[in-house]
Amino acid sequence: MSEIKSIPINIARSIYGLKDSNFMQYIFYLDIYTINNEVLHFEKIINKKTLRIIESKDEINYNNIKNFQIKVKEVSLLDNDYFLNSEFDNNLDFFTTQNKDIYIEFIKNSLDNTICNCRFLNNSDDLLISPSSY
Repeated sequence: MSEIKSIPINIARSIYGLKDSNFMQYIFYLDIYTINNEVLHFEKIINKKTLRIIESKDEINYNNIKNFQIKVKEVSLLDNDYFLNSEFDNNLDFFTTQNKDIYIEFIKNSLDNTICNCRFLNNSDDLLISPSSY
């Protein structure tokens, strides 16, 4: 009889196999509708669930925002999409809203420019006060 030898199997990580791995990609699409009937579109691809999608240097006037829509696409075998739409209250210097999948916050800086942070929650049970560092 011949000797039986075991063959090692190497399992490669992929975005399709390990849902919570660092290899997962997210596409954030943000459309901002202004009081001037303009639509401002932002799109970012990142391998984290938290990002700053609008920075002060983008020079988006906070007072001109009327409403917004954000979509997060989880790039995987299923390519799931998650949405959040909301009217915008610019009477305060800070606006935040969320649903079970997405948390978003808008901050007005001293120059009236907008800073926008977003976190993909994916129906997690995490208590979220504000997104972690960027």
